[in-house]
Amino acid sequence: MLSLLQILLTDIPETETKNAAFNSLLAYVQHNFMNDITIWDIAHACVCSESTVSHLFRQYMGKSVKKYIAELRINQAKKLLSTSDLPIGTVAQMCGFSNIGYFPTAFKKTVGVSPTEYRTQTSGRRLDAGGSTKFAIMN
Repeated sequence: MLSLLQILLTDIPETETKNAAFNSLLAYVQHNFMNDITIWDIAHACVCSESTVSHLFRQYMGKSVKKYIAELRINQAKKLLSTSDLPIGTVAQMCGFSNIGYFPTAFKKTVGVSPTEYRTQTSGRRLDAGGSTKFAIMN
């Protein structure tokens, strides 16, 4: 499972700015969003204040750190749901949701459908008569 997550993490776009401090903050968040990180953790890792973290994220990303991390987690969950058969609780854990019971609510609020519905709509998987999984090409 860890190797699957590492493969999927390579799809996260790395944003570069002219601000080295922000680049450091952003890289830390993009590589650690699946952990239970806080603004304090980010500030501590990048040797700056929590207010600097908040200010730089709003300045360069136009949103709060918390919102950015939530978006990364949901986007990663979408990838895992559409490319794997992992249980939804496992997907939630792998994407950094500490409250697995809240994951379906957060996912539906953001995406518009439940994780199960999203998986059904995007996977393109079907079982053939022999019971093996085949992948259909989605148009």
